[in-house]
Amino acid sequence: MEGSINLDGDLEVLRMFHYLGLRALKLPVHDLGNDYADSCCVLHRSGGLNEHGVTFIKEMNRLNMVINISHASDETIEQALEVS
Repeated sequence: MEGSINLDGDLEVLRMFHYLGLRALKLPVHDLGNDYADSCCVLHRSGGLNEHGVTFIKEMNRLNMVINISHASDETIEQALEVS
């Protein structure tokens, strides 16, 4: 899935998409930061991942999903690797 803005910050939505077959999710989107992480191409709001992003990465790891961090800020990439 390109970006995670459709999840509304809800782990149950992530689990539903996983149940329906989703196996990979991009946290930030090209030039949009979101409720999880900063993008590479805009002013940074969270300094990388925020609490929602950490929670989502942990749940994605539990579900054996691929975490796509392309177009993420340098801070987001470093923090995503640490959390994973």
